[in-house]
Amino acid sequence: MIRVKADPKNKQVLFGLDNISKGHKRAIRTGAFDIGRRNQLDIRKNIKLGAKTGRAYRIGGKVHRASAAGEAPAQITGNLTRSATYNVRGHKQVEFGYGAAAHYGEYLEDGTRHMKERPNIKRVADDNAQTFINYMVRAYNAD
Repeated sequence: MIRVKADPKNKQVLFGLDNISKGHKRAIRTGAFDIGRRNQLDIRKNIKLGAKTGRAYRIGGKVHRASAAGEAPAQITGNLTRSATYNVRGHKQVEFGYGAAAHYGEYLEDGTRHMKERPNIKRVADDNAQTFINYMVRAYNAD
């Protein structure tokens, strides 16, 4: 799982998060749930619908187009798509990733010495960074 949280080395941020009001904590947590769901949907969409330009394979009588390096992974069985998940831990941490059912998700995301990376989670998290802030602001203003 990729973790998005305050860096433990940055004690000012962690101290600040402990000393904010309950309303702020609730807004951060609500924003974390909202962005977790948004990222989960975007990760799944990129796997299912994103353009793939990799090699073509014949699997079970059908042609499958693999993803090229730098693209989101291509869907074959749907296992990776279904395993995309998120977890919110308090108001300090939200995790995005692929579940245990798709243990190979980490290899696709980071690559191996034999295969270049197919970053999907990192790209989605970067693309939705401002949206996360907007969700927290919206949740705080709704209180």
